[in-house]
Amino acid sequence: MKAKLAFLLLTFMVVPALAEPNLTISFTNQASTYINSNTSTVVLNLSVNATGNNFNITGLFVTFNGTATFGNISMVAIYNDSNTNAVLDLNEPLLGSNSSLTNHTTLINFTAGINVTLARDTKLLLVIVMNRSATRFINVGLNLSSNNSIIFSGATADSKVLTTNLPMST
Repeated sequence: MKAKLAFLLLTFMVVPALAEPNLTISFTNQASTYINSNTSTVVLNLSVNATGNNFNITGLFVTFNGTATFGNISMVAIYNDSNTNAVLDLNEPLLGSNSSLTNHTTLINFTAGINVTLARDTKLLLVIVMNRSATRFINVGLNLSSNNSIIFSGATADSKVLTTNLPMST
């Protein structure tokens, strides 16, 4: 009897614990005080990490704040910062963009999604493009307001975005 109990005890102690699937997103605010018209400017540098499962991010809901009207902003875009230097370089892959800005919250759908794999940080750049005829001396801000701002697939039903770093604002 003691041998069976010892065997069962060892069996359950050896079984590895599975990590709960989580997508953790942290950010660096890179918004400058002034943005020139007709330029692309990185406003948020996102670092995305997966635990417990791979994730495929397929879109982001971005909320605008500040005094700028939608006519001042030509486009909002997400780039994969493949060289992780936090600068929008010419060779950075465009993941998705939205130039039909008519509401305070807009969806940026990723063309093919971005696969976030276990134990690897994925770097993304949230970029705003100001219109050539943008009004001078206005404030432009963007934020990801909650875990519902990130659209993902490929994970299990109990997967979640960790909310410790949200909202993310410029």
